Amino acid sequence: MYKLVAVLFLLFQVGTRTAFALEVDFDGNGAKNSEIVDVLHQKDNSLSSKTMPDRDAQKVSLKASMLTGDGELVEVHPVAVWQDKDGGSVQHYEFSPGTIVRWEITCGPYNLGKWFFKETYNQGQDEHTGHFYHPNPAPSLMMTGFSTSPSQPTGAIYSPVDSPFVTPTFSSPDPVYFWIKLPMYATRITEWDEAFGACSNSLESLIDVKVPNLVKMATGTSYILYNSVLAAQYHPESHWGQKSFIDELTTIANDYHAAFPKAKPIRINDISLPWGGRFDLKLGWGVDSHGQQSQESHTGHRLGVEGDISKISVPKANREKLLEIICKTTNFVYSEGDAPGESECYHVRSKFAELEFPFVNFDEAWDGRRKQCCKNNTVDVDPEVLKVCVSDPKPSTQP
Repeated sequence: MYKLVAVLFLLFQVGTRTAFALEVDFDGNGAKNSEIVDVLHQKDNSLSSKTMPDRDAQKVSLKASMLTGDGELVEVHPVAVWQDKDGGSVQHYEFSPGTIVRWEITCGPYNLGKWFFKETYNQGQDEHTGHFYHPNPAPSLMMTGFSTSPSQPTGAIYSPVDSPFVTPTFSSPDPVYFWIKLPMYATRITEWDEAFGACSNSLESLIDVKVPNLVKMATGTSYILYNSVLAAQYHPESHWGQKSFIDELTTIANDYHAAFPKAKPIRINDISLPWGGRFDLKLGWGVDSHGQQSQESHTGHRLGVEGDISKISVPKANREKLLEIICKTTNFVYSEGDAPGESECYHVRSKFAELEFPFVNFDEAWDGRRKQCCKNNTVDVDPEVLKVCVSDPKPSTQP
């Protein structure tokens, strides 16, 4: 009996030393057996997760970036995200007119082969955008081709792409990029992206193309907000602007009324549409047949920092004083209507325009025929062009 116990005790001692005391360098790097077991266990779990991917986790995802005025590419996050009635994701973005946006689309996180997607988009126009009851469909969106490179294509060519369109076939989970140049006019774009192949979910994006921070100018006693019969039919809301510019116009009207209390109130014509953007007077969306900016696009009214004061609402004897008030307030006013067919107005620009929009060339639309009535953009009226600035306007075709 004692011999049997002794044998068992010796076996236990050997087993204990083998299992718990013996250290074996399995990998040649000094790893202990307990550590190797842990590593193998981790590798086994990793292998299991890779060989059995969760198909429900394989989805198309979307990221947006935009080029700033100085050429920097920055990521843009949605202003809101929600689920539609079918449980799909809806992402709501806001961009200024003319912004260049890069879309990054990924089918991941697993490599499950090839995939492609179909996109359907439309552009909604209503009283929010300012293009009310527009008789012509909006132009197609301007896009580049698709690429696996995140960089903007050298000499990128933006071409009109009709809706719907189907993409080439891509490999998951590598990201795919394409670039879009948003319209210069305000609009609401709705995009539906439906994936096929390695991914099969759908995405919806709501893109508001608008100038931020515009406010509506209220009615006043020292001015009249005017809209022609033709303009009111398609652009009934045209007196929106940056608050700083609305304040400047109000100051001009009040100071003019103080100088001429018995005169009729000045008439303020167009400022900007509710969401800003290109003002298309000829109902061509502000572009010609080649997609280039049209001369009738009212381009100076797109940001809410420029507006028109009617000449014919101001007697000729009062115009020099009005110009003094405008130059003192904003330092900038063009005389328009000095050629047949032009609208008879003083085109006023906010003195804060270049501060609020430092990357905008405000003079690109002017052809030199219109005269800046403020001397060297100061508070003084330029005597060299005073005669032109106070002259009676030529006959106009404006109703």
